[in-house]
Amino acid sequence: MAPGAFPPALDKQLHRLGVEKEKPTDLYVSFRNEQVFYYRVMFHVAGKILSGPAPWVDGIEQGKKHNYHVVQCEPTWIGLRVSTVRDSFEFAPEIEKTVQSDVLCVDFRLQLHAGMAQQSVQPDRREDAAPG
Repeated sequence: MAPGAFPPALDKQLHRLGVEKEKPTDLYVSFRNEQVFYYRVMFHVAGKILSGPAPWVDGIEQGKKHNYHVVQCEPTWIGLRVSTVRDSFEFAPEIEKTVQSDVLCVDFRLQLHAGMAQQSVQPDRREDAAPG
């Protein structure tokens, strides 16, 4: 992730967790059109979730769907979801079974205006998924 892609308060919390923003576990464009790029960026850390929103919410037509908390609306929309790997169904690094922490998935959705997209985020890895 390029410097300035996240607001300073979020940068501070990611640093506190030991997240290296330059090394996401996964980063791809999930959808794009002429005005907006929809990115998904994931990081993984070892830890425990002590409290917070449920990782899933009941959708009206599609069953359960990811529960993203809106961190920021402008200039870049940022949604955040933190869950254990068991609740993310995404690739994740494994840790030794003797460790008492869980692997947590720090999962972001970003909507960048097309002009900002080339400046803020690395080249996309995957373009075959729909926004979700």
